[in-house]
Amino acid sequence: MKKILLFALIILASVYSNILNAQINEEDQDPKRLEKIELLKRTYISEQLNLTVAEAEKFWPVYNEFNDQRKAIRKSMKQLEKDSNTITDEKKLSTQIDLITQKRKEEVDLQSAFLKNCLPILGVEKTRKLAKLEQDFKKKLMQELKNRRENGGGPGMRPGGQRGNGAGGNRPGGQKGTRK
Repeated sequence: MKKILLFALIILASVYSNILNAQINEEDQDPKRLEKIELLKRTYISEQLNLTVAEAEKFWPVYNEFNDQRKAIRKSMKQLEKDSNTITDEKKLSTQIDLITQKRKEEVDLQSAFLKNCLPILGVEKTRKLAKLEQDFKKKLMQELKNRRENGGGPGMRPGGQRGNGAGGNRPGGQKGTRK
């Protein structure tokens, strides 16, 4: 039963992650902005898991390797999806769909292996929590981006998901409003 639940969580995380990654296209983002988001995510994970120094020393290298491999898979999957947009032959498209599906399976398998590698480092409770933290962070990030679009800027998300004091929400010239 626990294996089924873990597998279901992994699949849900993968699907949700793919949807959000489609909305946050890393290639279209400023590298400094991506660094800031990555730092916020790492801070969020550390705070939410309440990592000890010993846990952090073991966890972050495992996470970094996982994250690099996941980025490579997603990049190749994105390229396959982009290439499939120009295919007009049914048989070639079917092959392309199989390749994309295989990449998605690789990502799910990678997520599963990552969580299993985290078990001896973090223990059951923190690993279970970790499986959901990236989703939670992305939800908070998407909500923050939505709020900024609606309010024409605004306070940034701070480590731990806390909002700022609102000092950065004014547009040049002191005007507030929605961006065009």
